[in-house]
Amino acid sequence: MKLRNYVLLGAAGLALGAGIPATQASASTYHSMPSLLRGYYISSSNRAFWITKHTLHDVIPRADGYAMHVTRVTRSGHTYRVHTYINMGGKSYVTYKLNHYACNRFKYAGKHFHKVSKSHYYYYVNH
Repeated sequence: MKLRNYVLLGAAGLALGAGIPATQASASTYHSMPSLLRGYYISSSNRAFWITKHTLHDVIPRADGYAMHVTRVTRSGHTYRVHTYINMGGKSYVTYKLNHYACNRFKYAGKHFHKVSKSHYYYYVNH
């Protein structure tokens, strides 16, 4: 009788387990910025980014700009989490969450950025 209970319990477990699909996280990790995101970006809300292979420059026009060193980039779907640091007497770590929603466009902190040429970027930052 005990053996029969164990067999039934095992069969029920297999039947229930087979009905639940296994999900896998599809996250990729990079050690530099993907070429898809590199370039000059501006926003209509007074913010700009200059993204290279190993740095992310966060700029406020006619004010300060900071060059953040990229340590790791994690991609999940259209969302890129860029892990960076800046060394100003001590290391400060910052994570940027960029949502790449269209070609040459991304969203960061509720602001929409679009890719521009180098000359347009410098004009925007200096005027």
